[in-house]
Amino acid sequence: MPINAKDVIDMIMGSQHPHHETTLPVRFKEGDRVKVTRTVKTDHTRVPSYLRGCEGVIVKYYGIYIFADSRAHGKGECPQALYSVRFENNELWGDGGEPNNVLFIDMYESYLEAAK
Repeated sequence: MPINAKDVIDMIMGSQHPHHETTLPVRFKEGDRVKVTRTVKTDHTRVPSYLRGCEGVIVKYYGIYIFADSRAHGKGECPQALYSVRFENNELWGDGGEPNNVLFIDMYESYLEAAK
């Protein structure tokens, strides 16, 4: 049975906000070059497989948020930094992509490592 709009709004309004006020250390800052980890988890992850191993640039630091992967598996909140990362088209698709396109995607800190 489909969910109606009122039920969706009720779920959203009743949900705990995922942002955390904390002083956890942050590894990256805007302008840092990062690489998406190739580590493959056996359970659910929000890292698209086509991004693994790709390099991008941090364009925004959002703050500390509940780590959705651990929360989805009942492993607690495990808060960590959340960033917007910009990926150039040729980094993702080589010469086969559309020219002048980029991808911005929000990524948790554990998905990223410093690019060399």
